[in-house]
Amino acid sequence: MNNLEIYESFNANSRKFEIIYGADKVEGDVDKLLVLDSSFNPPHWGHYTLIKKALNYYRKRQNDLRIHVLLLLSINNADKGTKPASFDRRMDMMCLMSNLLKEQENVNVSVGITIFGKFVDKDKVIMERFISNGSCNAVYLVGFDTVVRIFDPKYYTPLLLKDALHTFMQRAEFCCLTRDGEVNVESQLQFPIDILDGAYEPELPKDWGSKIHILSNDDKYSSVSSSTARKEILDGTSIESLEGQVPKCILEYIFKQEEKIF
Repeated sequence: MNNLEIYESFNANSRKFEIIYGADKVEGDVDKLLVLDSSFNPPHWGHYTLIKKALNYYRKRQNDLRIHVLLLLSINNADKGTKPASFDRRMDMMCLMSNLLKEQENVNVSVGITIFGKFVDKDKVIMERFISNGSCNAVYLVGFDTVVRIFDPKYYTPLLLKDALHTFMQRAEFCCLTRDGEVNVESQLQFPIDILDGAYEPELPKDWGSKIHILSNDDKYSSVSSSTARKEILDGTSIESLEGQVPKCILEYIFKQEEKIF
């Protein structure tokens, strides 16, 4: 089946999570499952850089660490643009990104889709379906703004944040890159340190600070986003001029489509 047929079957059968490309089950034991959950509209070098830096971070901590990467599309909360690519097109582009990662970073990569928007719900189905080894834990790769949003108490009322995320935070971690925004880079890097120091208690337990890893971004990718890439594509910018934002294999896919996908 192509990705359009897979997506339609996924919806028709009311499934919650499915691997559409790559390993459905990890061959052998895995220590870390790096999960990049994004809109992939389109996938860009910022996504790639986040995965690469997370791989380097964990590999430096332990040379023989067994790592698997999951590119995940949440179909109930992915539409962020005014003219988003259809989900099957995004799935196509995610598969291209997974091939690029496997070739250049020497890591096993799978592509999955889910109906869930909240990380606590995603984590449950991923661990139940994808991981057979109970000692493995998921590391969610996100932008700093997403980390702040995840730990915003308003999303969990009437539950307290520490109660709503207690089980999830026992086994999950977050790894993210600094990015341009309202919060300066120094404050972003300081965020997990402040949690460890108790600055956010009682909402955020101090030990959660050890589960959040903020990494410095490369300057040339700190402002790359799907929305800016889409705008330039719609404005008719050439493939050559866009290669600093989006991998060439994905750009070629976009420009080869008979109809505009954005």
